[in-house]
Amino acid sequence: MIIFNRNEIVEFKLDKFNDSGMDTAFGRIVYIYDTILHKDPLWHYFYEGHYSLIRCSRKYMHKVEKNLIKNGIDYRDPIVWEEGLYVTKKYQHIYQHIFHYTSVLAIELYKKGDCNYYVSYYTSLL
Repeated sequence: MIIFNRNEIVEFKLDKFNDSGMDTAFGRIVYIYDTILHKDPLWHYFYEGHYSLIRCSRKYMHKVEKNLIKNGIDYRDPIVWEEGLYVTKKYQHIYQHIFHYTSVLAIELYKKGDCNYYVSYYTSLL
């Protein structure tokens, strides 16, 4: 069992998650957001081609993991998010909010049917 500090953000790498297409993968992210992460002010999502990342507050880690297992989604054990890029690492306390609100905006665009915009907006900013 992995032990994390209370205020850390954990990261799940979802392997082969996007293989069925971005719209299907994003629909799954929206479901996880709606059912688990909607109250987490730090959660965010990254589309990285063949895999995706979900980052969330430690508080929600077990619920997200349970959902991934239940839905047969391959993932790597969660790790503490530690940014590798210098500027993002230096200002991680700010970037985590930018990433969060960008993810929420992408979900709102998706839910409103603005599919042409959520894809280009979300992937171009990240």
